Amino acid sequence: MPRFLLDENVPHSLSDLLKRRGFEVRFSTEVRGTGLKNSDLVNIAREADEIILTFDADFLSLRLGLRGLARIVYIDMHPRDPRKAKIMLEKWIDECLELLKQGNTVKLSETGPVLQTGSD
Repeated sequence: MPRFLLDENVPHSLSDLLKRRGFEVRFSTEVRGTGLKNSDLVNIAREADEIILTFDADFLSLRLGLRGLARIVYIDMHPRDPRKAKIMLEKWIDECLELLKQGNTVKLSETGPVLQTGSD
């Protein structure tokens, strides 16, 4: 069963949803507190074989050396709405996990998940 590492910008309601679905979940703030660099989060997720869940678009443009080191689900929502994000994740989590078998980064929007490539 996949495990998730939630960025500090992810609401607890998404953690609760993932836990109810049987996934192991921890927040980045449990690991090293707030203000963790994206590169550090990638390395922590890689070492623990976890999927990063984030609202931070910077994960779509990680520097070359970090690309491919961790699996990432980026929730594309502006402004952030925890209720809508929970509905989206509940609806699309299985498809996100399937796409992560083909690549490392998935962008999830209200229309569904899309696998991101280096050129996206």
